[in-house]
Amino acid sequence: MALRITFAFLMVVALALVTPPVAASPQFGEWSAPVNLGPIVNSANNEFGPAITPNGLSLYISVFSPAKGDEDIFVSHRQKRTAPWGIPVSLTPINTTANERVPAFSHDGLVMFFASDRGGGSGATDIWMTRRNNPRDDFGWGPPVNLGPGVNTAAGEAGPTLFERAGGDDEDANDSGAVLIFNRDPGTGQDLYMSVRGRDGSFGVATAITELNTPFTDARATIRSDGLEIFFFSNRTGSRQADLWTATRSRAGDPWSAPVNVGPVVNSAFGEIQPYLSRDARTLFFASNRPGSNNGDIWMTTRAESGQPDDD
Repeated sequence: MALRITFAFLMVVALALVTPPVAASPQFGEWSAPVNLGPIVNSANNEFGPAITPNGLSLYISVFSPAKGDEDIFVSHRQKRTAPWGIPVSLTPINTTANERVPAFSHDGLVMFFASDRGGGSGATDIWMTRRNNPRDDFGWGPPVNLGPGVNTAAGEAGPTLFERAGGDDEDANDSGAVLIFNRDPGTGQDLYMSVRGRDGSFGVATAITELNTPFTDARATIRSDGLEIFFFSNRTGSRQADLWTATRSRAGDPWSAPVNVGPVVNSAFGEIQPYLSRDARTLFFASNRPGSNNGDIWMTTRAESGQPDDD
């Protein structure tokens, strides 16, 4: 049954000391003051759970519409990275009368993960996957497939993000190099988990990312393409409501450093949730109900890579 949700409810239920980076990893400046994406993308409905495609041309958002009574995924397109966003359109190949929310993409843009409580799942909200043949075709998605018992349980799973390591582990015949990070709520609060995708495409039994989790909400992670920086939202100690937090590591297989608050330039006294990092790691999209929002809106903050202009 579709349930009406509020932004505050989303913060609850949807609801890093930094290790020096390796020499080859990029260096970035500070995040800018967040900007509301404006009335074309945002509406009087509740917008949340953003994700931008790797080519930077399509922004997928989750929308709760009181008139429809459930959550759907919408997509806004632009012709080039400097062009304005178009009016969001319902993702008809994916949306149902159940809830579909919080998408994420593979590095080539051909696979999308999302959360749904549609029939055929393991209970509560599960993570599903769909494929397309053309990374520029926003309506070419095929029938969604449930990721199965390695990821999904009777508890609620949501907030997926995929990290794809080059080559995988040569010593592990079942390691494709891809790791799915998501949040699970076993009834004691949201925690972050990871599942390794095998070379056969199946996802292994998920394990908790203990260095990132607390007794509070820790959810919807997004990871830089080199695997050395992660963002997520949490209402842990040190947050004003729900804040964006970050952690780093020196190598992709290392544990994460202790998370640190992204700071007052980005976080406010209101709620900041469900971050999603662009492919070039220079733009961070998130949802917030801070002043200037109409209910919950999509916002973005940018940073420049050292030596490069900030042109997003």
